[in-house]
Amino acid sequence: MLRKILQRRLKSCRRGAANNAALLLLASVVVLAGLVLLLLIPSARPPHELTVYCAAGLREPLEAIHAVYEKQHGIHLTIHYGGSSTLLANLRLNHDADLFLPADDSYIGLAKADGLVTETFPIAQMRPVLAVKKGNPLELHSLNDLLTKKIRLSMTDPSAAATGKLVKDALEKAGHWDAFKPRVTVFKATVSEVAADLPVGAADAGIIWDAMLQQLSDFEEVPLPELADVTARVVVGVLAKSKHREAARAFAEYLAALDKGQRYFTAAGFSPP
Repeated sequence: MLRKILQRRLKSCRRGAANNAALLLLASVVVLAGLVLLLLIPSARPPHELTVYCAAGLREPLEAIHAVYEKQHGIHLTIHYGGSSTLLANLRLNHDADLFLPADDSYIGLAKADGLVTETFPIAQMRPVLAVKKGNPLELHSLNDLLTKKIRLSMTDPSAAATGKLVKDALEKAGHWDAFKPRVTVFKATVSEVAADLPVGAADAGIIWDAMLQQLSDFEEVPLPELADVTARVVVGVLAKSKHREAARAFAEYLAALDKGQRYFTAAGFSPP
């Protein structure tokens, strides 16, 4: 009798152990399936990288924002700098970015017309100016001086960058572009290249953004009436084919916020939008 009781208890223990093992195995399968699902569904993971196409003339504030934003939000920013027209052409072909930040909102308008941009946020303003060495040793005081004096003048290619495009549009409107164009010694792809010509003496004068004069302490602006009313409006656009739309929108809002991104633009010499 005792022997039968012991046998029954032993069988019961074995069944309990088998049930526990089965439950453990089932739980392991559920956890593994959950991990595989997270790997297979990108939207289940927060984005860790955003790609920004940014005009070269905005590099100063963007690099400062770059370091702070990555540290605060844990999102890596890949920023491609170039001329606004060149960047837009790349976006039309590649669709590999999350945000577009050209030097003038006319390019945002073109991007919207192509269905490339959904939301936009105003960031700052700036003006194209003629920059010369402090003290103006060549005595350049007007557009006529640029047309008649022998100087080395650098500016951006109107087909590549916003400064060149805006200056060309303004001078065409005033009827001076055809006379002015041959006086330009070199056309550059970006305004940063124009600014780089000045300190090394590769050019006597250059057309750059007014905000950039803050970085060129040995240079000053020569006011030209033909450019007095020309203003570039800096606007960031969230791209329609962004793989991380919500994160892209959050970064755009950060750039536009008065107490966040705009602080860096103001510190770099840009005017508020």
